[in-house]
Amino acid sequence: MNSPTPSSRDNENPEPQELNRPVPKVLLALVALLLVWAVYYIVADAPGLESSSTPQGTQPTPAAPAPSAD
Repeated sequence: MNSPTPSSRDNENPEPQELNRPVPKVLLALVALLLVWAVYYIVADAPGLESSSTPQGTQPTPAAPAPSAD
């Protein structure tokens, strides 16, 4: 009897399955933690956000000079 000739498909590795090796939960938690830190860092340290509601060209009124103790 003759054995069937192997095709090129027989030499290939099987398709990978994600169920065998899912993404570790520790890695997902680390990515989530870094994302929260990045958003906090940007919002808390943004230099121009608090003054963006004031119109351009207006000067704040100077404070009155302190009375002298003569």
